[in-house]
Amino acid sequence: MGKRLTESFKLQMIATRKKAKKAKVEKQRPTYKNLDIPYSKSSGEGVQVVVTDIMNIAEKERLTKAILVDATGTTFIIKSIECPFCHKEIPLSLKWQAYICPKCEQHEKKIFEISRSL
Repeated sequence: MGKRLTESFKLQMIATRKKAKKAKVEKQRPTYKNLDIPYSKSSGEGVQVVVTDIMNIAEKERLTKAILVDATGTTFIIKSIECPFCHKEIPLSLKWQAYICPKCEQHEKKIFEISRSL
């Protein structure tokens, strides 16, 4: 009897950890709600965001714009932004939860994170 209770407790703990992990990831996603962007800008045009280079925090923040905004139900997720240096479109990396611009002639490899919106 005790073994079955222990197994069910383990399954409950695993489910609780998965739910907590998912909630943590949801808070880190670049959504309109997390960045305090008004939903009137749901078309994605004219959304100005301030990005920070994660690899070099001493560098100043840069202003850029959101290019692709994906509507998932009532949530608007910023899927890609414009690189502030080379002006290429940078997609969101789900592994890093950041925007990764590869090395080019204007700059080295940059990893951007949205700090706030304007």
